[in-house]
Amino acid sequence: MSAANDLVKSRRPGWSLEQPFYVDPFYFQLDLDRVFRTGWLFAGHACQIKESGDYFCYDIADDSLIIIRGYDQKVRALFNVCRHRGSIICKIPKGHVKRLVCPYHQWTYDTDGSLLRNTWMPEDFVNDNFSLKQAHVKSIAGLIFVSLADVAPAFAPEDDLKRLLGPHGLESAKIAHSETYDIAANWKLVLENQRECYHCPAKHKGYAKIQFDTDIDDIDEQ
Repeated sequence: MSAANDLVKSRRPGWSLEQPFYVDPFYFQLDLDRVFRTGWLFAGHACQIKESGDYFCYDIADDSLIIIRGYDQKVRALFNVCRHRGSIICKIPKGHVKRLVCPYHQWTYDTDGSLLRNTWMPEDFVNDNFSLKQAHVKSIAGLIFVSLADVAPAFAPEDDLKRLLGPHGLESAKIAHSETYDIAANWKLVLENQRECYHCPAKHKGYAKIQFDTDIDDIDEQ
């Protein structure tokens, strides 16, 4: 950790982080432990799971979550791992289920994660002790956020999201199209490119026309 602290302290304002933060597996693991597994992550839209039993999978590093709407209408984030032998339960990225059934030994869970049925367990086996593990989840103004932390931190933007997005009724929206990109780059590099829009007038002209008061007609097509 001292090496990481030294690299952070040596960073010059206005410059990128040092190279190891983008290519060294040690720092990537540090990102997972200190960033992704401690805060809140945007997982998807409430309109993706309008009906009880609707679900989609959300994967982050080695963790897989089943984001599902239960029969009680609550949204939950269940770890996509059977409590018996650790098999993945939902291998299809999204869909609708009446129950969650492990494909390995047919352990069956309700949409709230509780174990309904086991196979070949002793008579004194207690199903209630083997519900699916859950991550923290918040459904706010049609957006779903999850936290993998043991104790979820406060969600600072909650009031602002409700105020700004609430009037738009995103819960009733529909996703017309989605695209997944596999990028051979560290997540920080992708985020840095997304957060600054110096390239937008040249590479995203339609977006730039809407977002910026600038003349992009003179930008070289190349």
